[in-house]
Amino acid sequence: MTSQIEVRSKFLALKGGLNAQFLERGAVINGLLMALVARQHVLLLGVPGTAKSALGNALCGALKGAEYFQWLLTRYSTPEEIYGPVALSALKLDKYKRVTTNKLPECHVAFLDEIFKANSAILNTMLTAVNERKFHNNGGAVSIPLEMVIGASNELPESEELGALYDRFLLRFWVESLQSDDNFTELLMATEPGTLSVSITLDELHQAQAEAAAIPVSRAVAEELATMRREIGAAGLPQASDRRWRAAVTLLRAEAWLAGDAQVGSDHFGVLADALWSDPDQRDEVRKIVMKHCASGVAEGRAIYDGIADLIARLPQSGDARKAALASVAMEARRAGTALTALFDTAATAGSRDALAGLLADMETMLVPVKAEARKALGLG
Repeated sequence: MTSQIEVRSKFLALKGGLNAQFLERGAVINGLLMALVARQHVLLLGVPGTAKSALGNALCGALKGAEYFQWLLTRYSTPEEIYGPVALSALKLDKYKRVTTNKLPECHVAFLDEIFKANSAILNTMLTAVNERKFHNNGGAVSIPLEMVIGASNELPESEELGALYDRFLLRFWVESLQSDDNFTELLMATEPGTLSVSITLDELHQAQAEAAAIPVSRAVAEELATMRREIGAAGLPQASDRRWRAAVTLLRAEAWLAGDAQVGSDHFGVLADALWSDPDQRDEVRKIVMKHCASGVAEGRAIYDGIADLIARLPQSGDARKAALASVAMEARRAGTALTALFDTAATAGSRDALAGLLADMETMLVPVKAEARKALGLG
């Protein structure tokens, strides 16, 4: 069996390789790897053309021996497209059996585009596959090797029927077009991405899943999560179900495993910000509550980040006042970057360092248009 350190090193190398190929997708990539280790599912919301399917394809391509299934759903999609055609030879014997070769019941990673276009003929079977890893075929329930479903959509589900499917996606990300001009330029100049140099076998994936599942969660951590849950409700935000909270603990264990930590701690809580909201408009409010419960260094880093976000939100709309404010924000951003870097350098655990690195990256992305406008206002570009 491969050592724990070697397996984790492969995951970190895969993370680095994906980040090099897919710019400004760090949070999504980190979430996909956590979900893979936790055997959970990920939903990517946002406009088409933001590399969602390419990212899923690259991730599965790095899993040696894994089968990948990708499909674009429409309201007219049929069960045969997803689960395979009915075997005519079986019908002659009065059996109703689907030929599932190269279809969802035989895949390890599935990418389902426009997933909320799924109709009722597909939906019930999909819920069973996603939640229980079972597929009913020829009168019996068959276990399927599904490790993760990546769903994509440019809209939220509207019906209660689709709401059940929506709830099965533990991590949810809003994916935007590239914000940085430099990254956009790199995208235009880039050749087609090559195969990633790192590969992870299915045995190594299963080893990582087992090791992560064994990481302990203390009563103190559980009580902190209960307090967080109460505060989210007190803020008037929709409450996640008990099932969702329990599933969220598997993400915390996966985050701790990827960070090389022996137990779950409050510095791993940051991932919950992408697991506990229902509507994208609620994400920032949920994130504020989650980050309040993170380890002190991470919470301090979040306060610094929120301070810069608040300055940007309060920029005057136009005129000389805006130009002056832009210069002030640019100066405060430099100080904030220095402070976040100092917190990163002194962080006690890998989980804290990951959270602070994410805040740094998010702040840089947020500041890209502000810095460009400030340079233009000063006549520098």
